[in-house]
Amino acid sequence: GAPDPATPNPGLSIRFSHPTTITHSFSAHAGLPAVIPVTLLLRNITHTAAHAPPSTLTVTVATSSSDIRAGARGLSWAGTTSARLPSILPGAERRVRLAAAARVPGRFCVSDFAVEVARGDGGGGGGEET
Repeated sequence: GAPDPATPNPGLSIRFSHPTTITHSFSAHAGLPAVIPVTLLLRNITHTAAHAPPSTLTVTVATSSSDIRAGARGLSWAGTTSARLPSILPGAERRVRLAAAARVPGRFCVSDFAVEVARGDGGGGGGEET
């Protein structure tokens, strides 16, 4: 099953970067949603974690099922909704760029993800977004 987003991921730092306010004229742009850029920042901190030896990590992230409920309230994900990032070396940071689409004005949570971390090289460099 999907990993529990409430469970800590030893050796992985997860941060989100997004604007706190988006201005969009829903009446002037009828039918076009406000686009909210969201960047997920993943850093392998096994080199500094006392409980984990330095290790290469493979990380898989995906928008969680709760965004389906948010979609019913006017927010949905656009474009990339998941990524598999193999071979994140100790100390390295990777970014996943996402976009949320708000069809109505409101306040939305854009930081609800499931994250799975595996030790080992995962078979290659780069990252794959889908």
